[in-house]
Amino acid sequence: MSVQTRHRSLGSHPRAIYHRRRAVAGLALLALVLIVVLLFAVLGGGGSGGDGKVHLSAENRAALRNVEPVRQGLDRLLLNAPLPSTAEQQSAVNRLTQLGLPVFCAGTQNKYVALTFDDGPGPQTEQVLRLLASRGQRATFFVVGRQLTDYPQLPAVEARAGAVGDHTFNHIDVTRATPAQRNFEMAQTRQLLEAATGTPVTLFRPPYGARDANVDAQARQLGLLQTTWNVDTQDSEGATAAGIQQLATEGMRPGAIILMHENKPETLVALPRILRTLQRKGYRSVTIPELLALNPPSDQQVQAGFQGCVDAGNTSKAFTPTGSS
Repeated sequence: MSVQTRHRSLGSHPRAIYHRRRAVAGLALLALVLIVVLLFAVLGGGGSGGDGKVHLSAENRAALRNVEPVRQGLDRLLLNAPLPSTAEQQSAVNRLTQLGLPVFCAGTQNKYVALTFDDGPGPQTEQVLRLLASRGQRATFFVVGRQLTDYPQLPAVEARAGAVGDHTFNHIDVTRATPAQRNFEMAQTRQLLEAATGTPVTLFRPPYGARDANVDAQARQLGLLQTTWNVDTQDSEGATAAGIQQLATEGMRPGAIILMHENKPETLVALPRILRTLQRKGYRSVTIPELLALNPPSDQQVQAGFQGCVDAGNTSKAFTPTGSS
């Protein structure tokens, strides 16, 4: 085989290289034009009623002007499903808070779920935050008040990466507390979190999922929405990384609220796999307020408790609340 023939067989002829480079450059230019057009549609016009454009709130348009949110914003635009504004999220939470009952899951409108992490912040929190950011996913973190002594800065980071909620000060069973103890556990942690994050705290998750009429009434009086879960990965019960992944995947249905604990070593092993599964199945993890605005559960569903999630079809009938938070 001659040198010239060998070069041609390997695709390295100067003319072949030239055509390949032109093709690559053309694709890159096309991608750039598409991004510019999409950004113009979002940042310039913002959408309108009947013109076929995508509607984004002023808050989301402002967020798209930042470097990292641009990528996430374009993804939302392509999905034709911008995340709800802060006001829309608060309205959804307020409606359900008035019912005075816990929310186990959301509705079934779109492929959104809520990954939630309890008992932090702690030594693995930053790794969890990095993993979520690497996949463009958001989560809700239920914080134990006493943990802020050792990790005072992390709740603010968690709030920027998603949302934070009240998980009591000492992680006690609030159904066994006196009224004064219960008030301290819930109100003190809320106050500390609001001071640490600079944002209102409207979510409460009772440790172990333990609640009764007194806890319900206290949460409502404080303006807190109790949010439990309908998918338990059992990471706090000693599940293996494979087991955590399997339970999360089996429960990955529209409106699911998935319970994990950010400082369990096996959870940290399972989380990258769970995030890849989310992406492969076309799901997105959002915060609980975002989820409730995007997929609002009906009053009847909330009143039915955990069974309402089963009846709505957004959880496996094999799942039952285990109170492992």
